[in-house]
Order: sequence, then C-alpha cells, then structure tokens
Amino acid sequence: QKMEAFRLLGEKVQALNASLVDLKRPEGQATTDEDRAKISMRLSELELQLPLLIEEVQNLKTDAEKLKMTSLEVSTRSLKQSMVELSKRLQNIQQAPQTLQ
Repeated sequence: QKMEAFRLLGEKVQALNASLVDLKRPEGQATTDEDRAKISMRLSELELQLPLLIEEVQNLKTDAEKLKMTSLEVSTRSLKQSMVELSKRLQNIQQAPQTLQ
C-alpha cells in the first residue's frame, strides 16, 4: 500500500515537471501576452500543488521509517530531492520568466 502511494506521488511529480516543459516556447518564437498569462496561471497552480506534494512525501517518509521500510525511505528521500529541485526551477522561472522561451 505504501509502495503504491509512493508510485502515485512519483507520477504526480513527473507530471509537474512535464508541465514546466510544456510551457516552453519553441526556439526563436516570441512569447505572446496570451502565453505569459497561461504561464503565470500555470505557475500559480504549481506553487499551490508543490507544498501539498512535499507534505505527502514527508508523511510517507515518516511512515516508511516507522515501518522499517528502508527501500521506501530511501526512495522518498530521492523523491523529496526531486521536488526541491522542481521548487528551485519554479523560483528561477518566476524571477526570470523569459527562460521559458
């Protein structure tokens, strides 16, 4: 049951990462006002989702520690690191939205 919860969390994190890639404009194409509005809206959604996912993975990690599920514990640490990296990417994009071009 815990491994399934981990798998689902991993899929959610992958989807968030993929949604950032989807925001990028093709090389040489200018970002329109409509694009900027979509990017802004999507970044706001991601900002809301990420803390909830981080909390979920932390809870799962705590459960894994209690149940002595070492492999799950290690996996949750790795997933949390991915989420921290995603958070950093979001911060960078917000500070320099032109990086999506």
